[in-house]
Amino acid sequence: MGLFTIRPVENTLQDLEILSRFCHELAAFDGHKASMDAKKLKRTLFRPHTNVRAFLGYRKDEPIGFILAYESFTVYQGDRGLYVPGAYIIEKYRHLGYGVKLFQFLARYALENEFDFMNWIVEENNEKANAIYKKMGAIITPGWSYVRVPRERLEKLSA
Repeated sequence: MGLFTIRPVENTLQDLEILSRFCHELAAFDGHKASMDAKKLKRTLFRPHTNVRAFLGYRKDEPIGFILAYESFTVYQGDRGLYVPGAYIIEKYRHLGYGVKLFQFLARYALENEFDFMNWIVEENNEKANAIYKKMGAIITPGWSYVRVPRERLEKLSA
């Protein structure tokens, strides 16, 4: 593994375009289509009082991945957490430990900023990812479903 550094995404067109490209690549990898662009990222990441944090990972001077998190809270314990909706390493650098490095970085960030946990979603049948996450110390919680109400259904729900 070569020199690997991680830094926050900056409010520059270059950083926002890199992150947008990585979000599109992650969506394609997961069989989805992204509608993310630099403008949406800027609006989310750099608005006042945002709770979203985004970091880019570099191998030497080449951007090779990202990890993104936002604050969450558990009503059961009253703990603050970081929810990770996305972490990504470009294909040619996968399976070399860079993804774990992103999670290690975010774990340090969480501890330094008094967060109590990190969580994310992984498909149950993704055995490789589950094995890596367990090795990192994550607990895979069986019996829970990911639930989402998309924007086009919010109006009906709000009535």
